Amino acid sequence: MKAVKYNKEQEAFVDNFRKSLSSHDKGIWGYDYEFETLHASAKTDELKSKASIIREIKSSIKEHYLVQQDFKCAYCKQKNLTLNKKTWETEHIVDKHSHGIFTFEPLNLCISCPDCNGADGKGTKQVLVKPSKAKKPRYPKSSASFKIIHPHFDEYDEHIEIQNQNGNVLVFKPLSKKGRETVEICGLLRFCYKYSNYSTENISDTDEVSEIVNKLKSNPELLTEVLRRYSQA
Repeated sequence: MKAVKYNKEQEAFVDNFRKSLSSHDKGIWGYDYEFETLHASAKTDELKSKASIIREIKSSIKEHYLVQQDFKCAYCKQKNLTLNKKTWETEHIVDKHSHGIFTFEPLNLCISCPDCNGADGKGTKQVLVKPSKAKKPRYPKSSASFKIIHPHFDEYDEHIEIQNQNGNVLVFKPLSKKGRETVEICGLLRFCYKYSNYSTENISDTDEVSEIVNKLKSNPELLTEVLRRYSQA
């Protein structure tokens, strides 16, 4: 996947942003929204310019990765041909709250659905194998630095097999340790839990899947069991 490229004005803004921030500062991703809530008398030309360029950068990021990812979420791979803001979120792979310095780093950006990126999904969970304590850390540029599948560094199909039933996702089968971490951290078991409300006669998939569905009906807390049975790592 090609990383987003900024124009000269955007790149200058991003460079100044990086220089002014340390690793654990929150950043200014929501600054343009905060600007809109300011009283008119407080909106100086400098603030207007800052809010405008942030809106422009955010728009270019989303448009770029929607095309690059073919309108598919980076983590669950579900496709939705819409630009609706509630459907797509600009995802910071290393979250911007703990590492604000990576807020506009092209390799830290992708598109995800709200479920994979929300509080019950990845959210602000730690995805770095060894988080840096440096004040000005460099963005890790290897697959081995991340617990979960990284859309810029990893081939998704090497880590997770998506099993479907009648066009609907039934379960995400981890093929590696990184695949297991992605299933757990991004809440991908929600697809399997969905079928726990159905009777097994409505599911003509493998005996193994039907067995897991039956177990989930009686005990929805079987995360470890599901991951163990479906892992080939």
